[in-house]
Amino acid sequence: MSISRPSPRMSRLVGVSAVVALMFFAAQSVTAKTNWTDWTKLDRSDFPTRVKAIYFPNGKLTMDADHWITWQKWTVFFGAAAPLPQIDIEWPNDAIIARVKIEVPLRCKHPAVGESDCTMYLYRFYTSGAPPVNQCRVVTMTSPSYKFTIDCPTYLMLGD
Repeated sequence: MSISRPSPRMSRLVGVSAVVALMFFAAQSVTAKTNWTDWTKLDRSDFPTRVKAIYFPNGKLTMDADHWITWQKWTVFFGAAAPLPQIDIEWPNDAIIARVKIEVPLRCKHPAVGESDCTMYLYRFYTSGAPPVNQCRVVTMTSPSYKFTIDCPTYLMLGD
């Protein structure tokens, strides 16, 4: 019995098929093992819960217990425990029909200011006749307080 060597074309086809299968099953297992949630879809029934990670699509960055993110000279990171966010939903009597605000307590560090508590605010504004608008910022709890606008995250990983 002799074993013949596969053709280069067959080898490439088998290799590509293996990579596609691996990517498919890896994506399935990551999706099954995580609890990523689009923060714009959260409501009061999702709270209280802890935030295990925050995903920012602009740089494909994730903030969690082991990873921080830097905006300008500000480094923002989780504190000793996973953040316990709050949600507030308002219906003001102005052009805004509804305002959803999620507050995520974090820690901030700046070379000139030092380290302090800070809060990431995730806002979603609903107005009549227009699509919702998202705005996000970080506010430090220092005196004076510092505020800076950030690109909004896409997802939060929630869990107890």
